[in-house]
Amino acid sequence: MITIAIPPHEKSARVCPRSSRRLLVLLAMPLICCAFTWVGIRAAHAYLTAQEMRLVNDSLEHKYLTIKQQNERIKVQVNSLQTPAGILRAAREHGYVMPGEVRLRIP
Repeated sequence: MITIAIPPHEKSARVCPRSSRRLLVLLAMPLICCAFTWVGIRAAHAYLTAQEMRLVNDSLEHKYLTIKQQNERIKVQVNSLQTPAGILRAAREHGYVMPGEVRLRIP
C-alpha cells in the first residue's frame, strides 16, 4: 500500500465527494421545505374557502328561519283578523268602542 502525504495547506483545497453531497443536501433542504410549505398553503386554501362558505351559509339559513317564523306569526294574525272576535279585539286595541259604549278616559 502506498501512502501519499499531502501538505497541510493542500488538504483544505481538496473537495471530497462526500462533503459535496452533504453540501448539496444542506442547500436542497430549505428548497424542499419551501416547496412543502407552498403545497400545504395551496391545499389549505380550499379548506379555508369552504369554511368561509359554511359561515355565510349558516348566516343565510339563520335569516331564512327568522323570516319564516315571522311569516308564520303574520299568517296567524291574518287568520285571527278574519273572525269577528279578532276584528273586535283589533278595533279595541286601536281605541274603537262599540255603539252605546262610553270611552273611559283615565287622567
